[in-house]
Amino acid sequence: ANSIIGSCDITFGGGKHLSSRLAQRAAELNLCHSFQTFYSSYSDTGLLGIYFVTEKLKIEDMMHWAQNAWINVCTTVTESDVARAKNALKASLVGQLNGTTPVCDEIGRHILNYGRRIPVAEWDARIEAVTPSVVRDVCSKY
Repeated sequence: ANSIIGSCDITFGGGKHLSSRLAQRAAELNLCHSFQTFYSSYSDTGLLGIYFVTEKLKIEDMMHWAQNAWINVCTTVTESDVARAKNALKASLVGQLNGTTPVCDEIGRHILNYGRRIPVAEWDARIEAVTPSVVRDVCSKY
């Protein structure tokens, strides 16, 4: 869900050609300066959300479209949305392993959350197993 909704920053350009629907809408309607989805994983639960930077008079509009994006993930997410999100997530996971400090951070998070370090190949298999129906079911339930 996090990778499907994505992120956006007007300083990066892209406008209406951004990959996520919310990013496209934010650029088209000039809803915010930036937004970022986040996920914090814990051993027994997780926290999924979004934060954004916008002008005072655009808060309600941005909230409307952000809520709409979350509802769409629960109800109408498509195969192409999931495929794009899978590619973005894989690139992000591999990109985070650039250097000893990020690798040590990853090892620590894995030990705390899973009791072991999960190899990249296992992450790849887990990501590939995700389908639109799995996304809809999980997001609707939680």
